[in-house]
Amino acid sequence: MPVMDALDRKLLMRLQTAFPLVPRPFAALGAVLGLTEDEVLARLARLKEEGVVRRFGAFFDPARLGYYSTLCALAVPPERLEDVAALINGYEGVTHNYLREHAYNLWFTLIAASRAQARQTLEQIQERTGLVGLLELPAVRRYKIRVIFDLDGSGERPAEAIAAGETLGERSAPEFSPREKMLLHALQADLPLEPAPFARMAASASLTEEEVLAGLRELLAKGVVRRFGPALRHRQAGFAANAMVVWQVPQEKVPAAAALLAASPHVTHCYERVRRPGWPYNLYTMVHGADRDFCRRVVAALAQAAGIGEYAMLFSSAELKKSTMRYTFAT
Repeated sequence: MPVMDALDRKLLMRLQTAFPLVPRPFAALGAVLGLTEDEVLARLARLKEEGVVRRFGAFFDPARLGYYSTLCALAVPPERLEDVAALINGYEGVTHNYLREHAYNLWFTLIAASRAQARQTLEQIQERTGLVGLLELPAVRRYKIRVIFDLDGSGERPAEAIAAGETLGERSAPEFSPREKMLLHALQADLPLEPAPFARMAASASLTEEEVLAGLRELLAKGVVRRFGPALRHRQAGFAANAMVVWQVPQEKVPAAAALLAASPHVTHCYERVRRPGWPYNLYTMVHGADRDFCRRVVAALAQAAGIGEYAMLFSSAELKKSTMRYTFAT
């Protein structure tokens, strides 16, 4: 497990909540934390090398790019897990794949250019694996998606971390200008750890540094980019346990229950998803903690506060794939 000192934690906490969109972002961070630009860059390079930081960059909302995303689950016999996981991971649109402790033990996310394309992929997966009963669980409403790990005990959370609930569904692809397409392609790269990273990004897209920064601010304001900053590996950051909690909530109580669950600082995701025959759960949250007992205590307290009696905790036992989707745009 990587060892982080207090300054490492403060630096990562700041990066998670307020990445400076300025020409010299790491100098700006250093000025706040009492570090030089070189010290900030050295610390981040070390944290990335040690695996605490996965990548720096933009996190897109697939729907606002005209893409379709969905959560899927399969019940896979233990002796077939390795082969089935490898097959599923071979699909470029599968960005996340986790082994969870449940009869439905393989959970993956799929992003595709359209719902029809996603269905074709899922039909292929069922045909190639010979497994039946695949659950496709697209989101109906999003109440929270803000992965902020409280690394310094400050409990700092930006107000926008908790949403009132946004209706989701398949959307038509928006019209982007040629300049916007160049920017979107550039923003999918990992931000280089150097003094003027946006200048490097601008050069790769034949744009000016200010065009990149202004365009990024606009994409954030529109929600096309959900956030810009680091992706942390939660286990290396000290959060060894995580569970997807599925809740069975009467439909009329969903908004109130979702608002309560999303308000917890220990909940990073909160979605309403469709129910399926034999699968009655409609609210989904992710809970992270230092250990499983902590997660259990958090979930028990949330269940009592929300008055929800029917739920299941699916602890993650292995991360089988975690990648970044590469979006393409017709020119």
